[in-house]
Amino acid sequence: MKRPFFALLAAWVFLTRIPLPTAKLDERDFEAAPGFYPLVGLAIGAIGAAGFALGWTIGGAFVAAIFGTAATLLATGAFHEDGLADLFDGLGAPTAERMMEIMRDSRLGTFGAAALFLILLLKIAALSQLPFMLALAALPVEQLRWCWRHSPGLPRSQSARPFLGPAPCCAAWLVCVSAMV
Repeated sequence: MKRPFFALLAAWVFLTRIPLPTAKLDERDFEAAPGFYPLVGLAIGAIGAAGFALGWTIGGAFVAAIFGTAATLLATGAFHEDGLADLFDGLGAPTAERMMEIMRDSRLGTFGAAALFLILLLKIAALSQLPFMLALAALPVEQLRWCWRHSPGLPRSQSARPFLGPAPCCAAWLVCVSAMV
């Protein structure tokens, strides 16, 4: 990877809706970008944690969970939630061809709306039950974990993974186990 900073910018531009100057990005930068998805995920999670902390000062755990969730939705443009809604809209289709047609349609259907409502409600309910410091840690770890799992299998020399080591996976399990206790 010859331009790691530009690959990081490309990852940021792809995964967030927060504008950065992109005039010098080219196709090679976007090809190398997946190696930096975990780092961008960590930054998105930090944005969510900041929203959570702000909400906590305003109105306690429930408001904090709403603010933290809203912050990640705004930072990503609800990128993953849109895909979830498309998937659930498509699941109601009678055939595979119709399913793909429904999933490509930009309109939100009943199944997609119900899935969004339930997943956001579940996330807010779960976050509002965590102790303050654990929730602050959970937001970045959750985003990092997703980006880590969904970054393609690049050779270690082309990935940000060597800088992060196995800690994110262990931290995610720690957060999950702590939340259950």
